Amino acid sequence: MALPARITLDEEESRHAIKSMRLKNGDSIILTDGKGYHYKAMIEASDGHNAEVMVKEVVQVKDFNKPHLHLAISLLKNPDRLEWMLEKAVELEIDDISFIICERTEKLHINQDRMKRIAIAALKQSMGAWLPNISGPIPFNEFLENYNPLSKGFIAWCEEKDSILWEVYPRNADIVVMIGPEGDFSAQEVNKAINKGFIPVNLGRKRLRTETAGLTSIMWFHLINKIYE
Repeated sequence: MALPARITLDEEESRHAIKSMRLKNGDSIILTDGKGYHYKAMIEASDGHNAEVMVKEVVQVKDFNKPHLHLAISLLKNPDRLEWMLEKAVELEIDDISFIICERTEKLHINQDRMKRIAIAALKQSMGAWLPNISGPIPFNEFLENYNPLSKGFIAWCEEKDSILWEVYPRNADIVVMIGPEGDFSAQEVNKAINKGFIPVNLGRKRLRTETAGLTSIMWFHLINKIYE
């Protein structure tokens, strides 16, 4: 993009800027493309439906050299809990989220459009710059077949007593973490994952809900790799 650049926001974003944020001509605004960049701009004209802004500076926010985290998490019977998890995952920052269907998954469908809207809202609210790739629902076996062995894989399992996730998390490595449904993964599923190179781990002495386990995995990934430095 050659700077300065004049662009027109769509009607939804214009309404958010003008009515929700109460921005006026001459006010500064920060835009994002969800691909790791912020665009510093100024509102130049608005009619309540379409706002025109002048982009003056592009800032790279995401460090693309940092390790990559992919969370594969089961759909939940209560969609509100999964939506809450997605919102917080985007706020914390995650690269990819796959919603998977396991043997004990009770709900087999998801509203992809709603999930994307929730992710976008969380990205804007947190002043983030990276919108994760959201895929699924994907059957467990299909996800394993598409697993890239260049990433280090972990599968959280309540029956695993020896390896704790944050004790075996490698630093500066791309990671895939699988989180099961209420009722956990079956032993057969865990064995399939092990055969594909995944390491079974536990998440400490407490039995966590699926959405809590997902967020715990994200936080430990960030802490170990010091993503926020």
